[in-house]
Amino acid sequence: MSKNFTLKGMIALLFGFIVLMSGCSSNEDDSPFQSDPFYQGALLNADLELLNQYWSVYEVNYQKQTAEVPKTYGNCDRDFFTFLDDGTYKEYIIPNSGCIPEEQDLQWSFDRGIITLENSFKDFNEMVIVQLTADKFVFRAKYDFDEDGEEDIFQFLAKPYSPNESYFYSNSLEWDDSINNKIRLTWSEYGGINIFDRYEIYLSGENCDISKSVLLATINDRSITYYEDLDPPVKNQLCYFLKVYTNKGLLFVSYPYSISPEYLDVPSVALEAPLVQNDKISLQWQKYEGLYFSHYEVVLKNYFDSYGSISQERSLIEITDINTTSFTDEAPPLLKNPVYEVRVHNKLGKQNFYNPQVVASAKEANYLPDRVIDLKSIFNFTASPNETVVFLNGGKDNFYDSYIMRYNYGTREVEAYSNNATAINGNGRNDLKVINSSIGQELMYLKYDGISVYDPQTLEYKYDLKLSGSSSLNDFIYLGNDRYLLLDNSYAYTVIRDFSNLTLIDKQEHFMQNLGQSGYNVLQINDGRIIIGNRDSSQSIIFNINAEGNLVDKTIIDVPLTAGLAKETVFNPRDNSIINFRENRIFDLASSSFRSFEQPYFPVSINGDGSKILGTNNDPEWNLDAASLHEKKVRTLNLTTSNLEILETEGYSHYLFENHLGQIVSLSTFYKRPKANYPYDRPDFFIEIVVP
Repeated sequence: MSKNFTLKGMIALLFGFIVLMSGCSSNEDDSPFQSDPFYQGALLNADLELLNQYWSVYEVNYQKQTAEVPKTYGNCDRDFFTFLDDGTYKEYIIPNSGCIPEEQDLQWSFDRGIITLENSFKDFNEMVIVQLTADKFVFRAKYDFDEDGEEDIFQFLAKPYSPNESYFYSNSLEWDDSINNKIRLTWSEYGGINIFDRYEIYLSGENCDISKSVLLATINDRSITYYEDLDPPVKNQLCYFLKVYTNKGLLFVSYPYSISPEYLDVPSVALEAPLVQNDKISLQWQKYEGLYFSHYEVVLKNYFDSYGSISQERSLIEITDINTTSFTDEAPPLLKNPVYEVRVHNKLGKQNFYNPQVVASAKEANYLPDRVIDLKSIFNFTASPNETVVFLNGGKDNFYDSYIMRYNYGTREVEAYSNNATAINGNGRNDLKVINSSIGQELMYLKYDGISVYDPQTLEYKYDLKLSGSSSLNDFIYLGNDRYLLLDNSYAYTVIRDFSNLTLIDKQEHFMQNLGQSGYNVLQINDGRIIIGNRDSSQSIIFNINAEGNLVDKTIIDVPLTAGLAKETVFNPRDNSIINFRENRIFDLASSSFRSFEQPYFPVSINGDGSKILGTNNDPEWNLDAASLHEKKVRTLNLTTSNLEILETEGYSHYLFENHLGQIVSLSTFYKRPKANYPYDRPDFFIEIVVP
């Protein structure tokens, strides 16, 4: 017979749990055990109902020596035990200073004054009842205390005990974050010493004030240890707490548990591939299956990822009917292959987080509006002087290779592409020019080592114009009579052209100091003169060009000609002035005087007769976030009256000009861009007529 129960277990109540087969014996003297001192004096007719209360051992006697049994941990309850009528023996051991008892069960049975304790492995020990009253329980037990192979007899004194039942329950209320798409509260199952009655779940008032709480649910099943709030109020903070009741009344009130709804996950809905038909884009998606639905939001984006530095989006519609799962964009964006996303918002102010790796709530539409110019970026552009045509040097497939495009904004057609790739010069937008000479109209593109010449109708490449001895060309102008002026970082050259041949007429050094390899600009002004400037110089140089084409009468003036790579300075023949677009200053050549203007903050060009400055208030350096001040407006300044006119536009304007019909025309983008040469994978350039 195995006996695994220890004296420590007897004293500290580590017996295990047992079941008693309740019974009663007469108080006869002929017990077969009376000859064994362990069994002598057994209380044969013990009142077993007295066992059904909580007992704790206060004394132990061994070989006529008595010692007190203290608490295991002074700040906690005592270890204690009880015998239940259903045959279960329970003992509660305090394992540490946390004071939460561990419960152990054995089976118990009674026969002629002897309680037999038995575990599930049929190991047993015996307790001999010596005395049992309402306030005293004396019993014997055996234990090999000195480990000599012989069991010693101990006698114990137990007294009734009232444990603090709050130790049986911990503050375990929490949000089950393994199910993070709804408010699911969980707690520990009650396992105390009394009879379970109910759980109550409450919603606290503002700031977790439990005095202003609302009862949400009552649960009478002890094993149900969760609650799902399927209809919470709309608040930034939700606070819950739990009450536990037994047959003795209220046992436990948990601390308030605060939940921020912003941390809820909102399930996504799958969007089908958009259907493009008759310049309309139709969307269809699955019905939302989650909780707390508020509305669907259909969002238009230029990238799948909404968090990149150049990604932008706009909300198209909010749909509050959960059963409405379709939407048709009847005015699709001026954007190639736009991305649509269907987001779900819950009523608690949370929306589903888009992750392209795991959800399918966004889809790209296979769509190219007829107004969109299929270029990712535009580096140089110029307008035809006598057609509704612009010439654009831009990147179609990547940033490093560009082609020249002839685009008719009247018919919205690409009429020609150059038959060769053009290296990106980077000198600025004025490097592409339409020139009329004795040879006819030609399109010329400035490169560092020469000028590429194209047929403006077909964009067929003809040849390069190169001048021996020149290097790092920065600018050129047509002087008339087949004469040109070329400008590099050291010299100004006048040349005469015979088809592909350039013959030097004159060569003059301009700036004496070294200002670098780029940033030089030349303008043709009145009386056969030219002016040369550099972006890093506060002075400019004027040359006269005589009848033979020689550069003479070099003079220096205190006027900065160009302020940046885009050659943002123009000559206005209307009033013989130079307008610096970067500094918003006008220099009168006749009077050598300056005047300034405020708006437009970012001038772009002047109109055909020089009476107006065209521009916007959009700073190319602004961030491309939703809070930026980009506006769909063009501003024109009348130089005679100083009146500022503000004109609404469809897109964000990047370049403005007045065409041969007197219309103000804008190269615009559907989304914000810092500059036209900023590359986007989804082209959104278009031409709009601002003033008919």
